[in-house]
Amino acid sequence: MIKKQKIILGYYSLGKSKRQLAKELQISRNTVKRYLEEYERLLAHQKENPEFVSSGITAAPQYDSSQRKSQKLSDSAKQLIEKYLSANERKVQNGMRKQQMAGTDIHEALQEAGHQISYSTVNRYIRKIQKRSAEVYIKQRYAPGKAVEFDWGIVKLEINGTIKNVRMAVFTSSYSNHRWAKLFYRENMTSFLQSHVDYFSDIGHVFQEVVYDNMRVAVLKFTRRNADKVPTNALLSLSTYYHFGYRFCNARRGNEKGHVEKSVEFVRRKSFAKNHCFENLEQANKQLEKTCAKINENFIKGQAMNIQQNFQDEIKTMIPAPIFPYDTGEIKSLRVDKFSCVTIDTNQYSVPEGHVGQMLNVKIYSRKIMVYNADNQEIATHIRHHTKFKSYLILDHYLNTFKKKPGAFLGSVSFQQANKKLQEIFKLHFLDAPKNFIELLIFIKKNHYSFKQLQEAISRSIEIRPNHKICLDSLKMMLAQKTKTCPEPPITDAISKQIDNQCALQLASIQNHFFQHKNPTK
Repeated sequence: MIKKQKIILGYYSLGKSKRQLAKELQISRNTVKRYLEEYERLLAHQKENPEFVSSGITAAPQYDSSQRKSQKLSDSAKQLIEKYLSANERKVQNGMRKQQMAGTDIHEALQEAGHQISYSTVNRYIRKIQKRSAEVYIKQRYAPGKAVEFDWGIVKLEINGTIKNVRMAVFTSSYSNHRWAKLFYRENMTSFLQSHVDYFSDIGHVFQEVVYDNMRVAVLKFTRRNADKVPTNALLSLSTYYHFGYRFCNARRGNEKGHVEKSVEFVRRKSFAKNHCFENLEQANKQLEKTCAKINENFIKGQAMNIQQNFQDEIKTMIPAPIFPYDTGEIKSLRVDKFSCVTIDTNQYSVPEGHVGQMLNVKIYSRKIMVYNADNQEIATHIRHHTKFKSYLILDHYLNTFKKKPGAFLGSVSFQQANKKLQEIFKLHFLDAPKNFIELLIFIKKNHYSFKQLQEAISRSIEIRPNHKICLDSLKMMLAQKTKTCPEPPITDAISKQIDNQCALQLASIQNHFFQHKNPTK
C-alpha cells in the first residue's frame, strides 16, 4: 500500500517519470505502469459509482493467486490422494460409507509417505474433485461433570475372515470432549448396560446426567414431549445404582447431542479407516482403546491443556463410582435339550449331565453365559459367541456318558472342541484305550487337578519308564502325590469395613429413591 501511494503521488503530484519511480522503489516498470493504469481506470468511472471508486483507490493491492501452482503438490502426491479417494468410493459401494478417510486422514497418510505438504493444500485438491457443502455448528458451553452423551454407531469389520456389522458404544463428555468407546456384537439391553458399567468402572466416576436419543433400550414409551417419555426399567435401575440423571433428545434431533454424534463418526474413522481386519473382537477393542487414548491427547483450540488434562480436572467435580459394578446379566429360564444343552440366540451351550429336560436359570451377559441349577448353584460358564446355529460343548460335561459309550468319544463334538494338547495326549497314549482316558479325566475332574499337573505327571512317567506305555494307576499316584492345596488369603478388617459401608450407602440410596416415588408430595 505504501508503494502504491508513492507511485500515485510521485507521478501526478511530483511529476516523476515511470522509469524514475521504478528505480527509486526498486520495482518493475510494468508494476508502476499497472498501478497507474488501474488508478486512471477507476477515475474514469468515478461519476457512475463514486463510493466504489473511492474504496478501490484507497484499497491495498491484491494479487490473484487462483492460477498459481502449488510446488509441494507433486504428481506422486496427487496420485496418492486420488488413490485414497478411490478407496473411499469402494467403501461406499461395500456399505462402509462411514469409514471413509477424511481430508485430515489423507493429509496424515501423505506425511507418513514422506510428502511435506500442508493440510489446506490437500483440501483444495480434494475440493477440485469433490464438491461438498459445509455444515454450520452452534457453539455451546457446559459445566464440568454435568453431562455425558451416549450413542451407538455401526462399524463394518472383518473378524477372522468374515465381514460383520458390530456396534460401537460411544461416550463423549460435553465439557472436556473426552471420548470413550467399546465394541459389541449386539445393540441390545445387555450390551447397553455393560457399556455403561465398563465406562463408569474405567473412569472411576459418574456424571450428573447422561443424554440419550430415542433408542428403545432407553425409552419404554415414546411421546412427542420429552417430559412424557417413560424410561425402561433397566435404565431406571442403572441410574438409581450409579446416581445419575437422564435426558432424552427430541425426535429426529441428533444435533441436540452433537458432541457424541460427531464423536461416533470421528472415532470410527480414526480407528478403522486404515485397518478393519482383526482376528477377534478383543483385538479390535484394543485398537479402539489406543485410538481413543491418542485422540484424548489432542488440544482444543484456545485451551492450554489437552482433552485428557481437562477431563482429569472435570473428574474432581463428579461422584465416585460404586466399588462393585452393576450386575448386567439378563436371567432366562431355559429347558435343557437331549444333547444336554441350552439354546441362546440359535447357539447351543452344554451343561453337566443329569439335567436333560429340566428348566434351568441362565444369566446372559454380553461376553459370557452362566448356568445355575435348581439350588441356584453355578454349574456351567461359557464365553458367549455371536454366531448362528453353532454348538459350544465342554468335554467335562459328558464324561459319565462317555464311560457308558466309549466308542462315541473320538468322533464327539465335545472332544473335537477340547484343548488341542489334551487331544494330542489322547492320540499319543490312549488311542487304543479310550476307557482309560475317560477314567483319567473323571479322576482329574473329581480331584480338581489342573492340566499342567497332568502334563507333569505324564512327563515323569515317560522319564521313569521311557519304553513302556503310560499306566493309568501310576498317573493317578503321581497326581495324588504332587497335589497341594493353598488356602485363600483372608479378607482384612479394613476391606470388610469398606465393603459394609459401601453396601449401606447404596441400600440407603435405593430406599430413598423408591420412597420418593411412593410419596411424590413429600
